Amino acid sequence: MRAILQTFDGCFKKSFGAFVVALLLLGCQAPSIQTGADAEISFDGLHRVDNARADDVWMLPGVDFSKYNKVRLDETQISYRPVQEPSQTMRSVGTNSEFPLDQNQKLKLEIAAKEAFLEALAKSKHYTLVTEEGTGVLEVSASLIDVVSRVPPENADRGDVFLTEIGVATLVLELRDSATEQLLVRSTDRRRVENNTMVRSTSVRNMSEVRMALRQQAKLLTENLDKLHLSQGM
Repeated sequence: MRAILQTFDGCFKKSFGAFVVALLLLGCQAPSIQTGADAEISFDGLHRVDNARADDVWMLPGVDFSKYNKVRLDETQISYRPVQEPSQTMRSVGTNSEFPLDQNQKLKLEIAAKEAFLEALAKSKHYTLVTEEGTGVLEVSASLIDVVSRVPPENADRGDVFLTEIGVATLVLELRDSATEQLLVRSTDRRRVENNTMVRSTSVRNMSEVRMALRQQAKLLTENLDKLHLSQGM
């Protein structure tokens, strides 16, 4: 890097819908939404989902996802870990593994993230991608926080650099009702952008790996939203 998803027709769909969100969108193997007096509840009223593949998953119990047929991407937010500029005596990988991103690199990352999720959501088989809030519109928020680059600046005085990890960030995915702004699901997961093997670091290769990682996450989100739509249409 130079550089998250309702008698039988009613109640069943609500409970099954929550299960599918956790199982498909959030990647759970055996999803379990905490309920009752001992349930862990977030500051904004979501209940923790146990056994989630993501680091932290929270969901609003009883939410009815069958009423949504459109999807809107909210503005992608990216925040970066404050990193000190490497000094002349901290130019080697051995002494410094976190490097700052310049404004051009940040702009490229922000554009790549927005493009990846817009392109993937536009290919949804069941949700129409729209730009305005409204009834039946499910709003998706995809944010990257605490972004860290493992790639030293190109002007670092040390010749070729070989890396297995390009960067790391926390991916935050949220689903909300765009008309009421009610938050429905939140998932946070720390993700790494890695090479399969140690390769020579170049700005073109690094950005390509970042775009690929973003597209994979955006594609997974869209596929799981489609599966959710199908499951609740039964």
